Amino acid sequence: MGKIVDISKWQGTIDFAKFATEADMAIVRVQYGSSTEDIKHKEYEAGLKANGVPFGAYAYARFVSVADAKVEAQDFLARADAATKFYVVDVEELTCPASEVVAATQAFIDVLRSAGKKAGLYTGHSFYKTYNMGAVDADFVWIPRYQTNDDGTIHQYVPDMPCDLWQYSQNGRIAGVAGAVDLNTLNGEKSLDWFTGKVSASITEPTAVGDVKVYPYVKITADVWMHSSPDFEVSTRVRVLKAGEIYKNYGENNGLIGIGGGYVSAKYVENTNQVATTTSDVWTHSTPDTDVASRVKVLSAGTSWKIYAETSNNMFKVGGEYVSKSYMTIN
Repeated sequence: MGKIVDISKWQGTIDFAKFATEADMAIVRVQYGSSTEDIKHKEYEAGLKANGVPFGAYAYARFVSVADAKVEAQDFLARADAATKFYVVDVEELTCPASEVVAATQAFIDVLRSAGKKAGLYTGHSFYKTYNMGAVDADFVWIPRYQTNDDGTIHQYVPDMPCDLWQYSQNGRIAGVAGAVDLNTLNGEKSLDWFTGKVSASITEPTAVGDVKVYPYVKITADVWMHSSPDFEVSTRVRVLKAGEIYKNYGENNGLIGIGGGYVSAKYVENTNQVATTTSDVWTHSTPDTDVASRVKVLSAGTSWKIYAETSNNMFKVGGEYVSKSYMTIN
């Protein structure tokens, strides 16, 4: 996996052609409160777009009230580039009464959401605990926590609280930037594709042959929660799926794979196949049907074959051909 880097004017001039060779994603500071627009954000956004690096944006919060938080959020939306994949409010110092910081942060996020944006919260490790920032309802949480000897490498001091992005260093390095940068890593169920809005390129999507749906198999790569709906909410958790279990893939939605009866993060699945044995001699078919015209060859009874998918009309996909499930048993 490449690097996830957050950048602001302090990084100076960036060679984005070099930057793109190491970066999977960037997060660009757009403003420092409403009064100060980051003088480099437009240059950075243009460089990232020109070199194919997906990016989100963050706004350093300086709001003094709930009403002021809404204004800052609106200014943020107006300034950020249209190609921005997600938006973050950065709340790491108290600029409003302590009793209002959660409500003001929530108001900021609600403005972003009302504009149809994916909205996250960045806040300090101690600040999160001191001011009950866990009460903020955000689409994702981003937390910094460094080791004492911050040498730019990932380490064991993971944030104490649940978070989706972990800023593990403020002394990292990346091609194209002369000085230090903040480095981040995924920490939780959400995949990189969830942040960038891409369909997981490594996961084979369901296809259709005429009216028949073809559902490829996926394997769970680590113990992970299944959710009742396509989101990552704690309230929708159903049960833990075990590493090695195999399911049909009904398609990706919001960074999760539908597996029949629930959804699992695309981060924790991979393409796979199963092995099935024929229970009698049986024809394969070039299309998912049992028509005589589509017959290809006979599989002998008692032979085993790799199967890569199942269809909506009860056939297995064996290589590029199809066999009725009535004549095969999964091993």
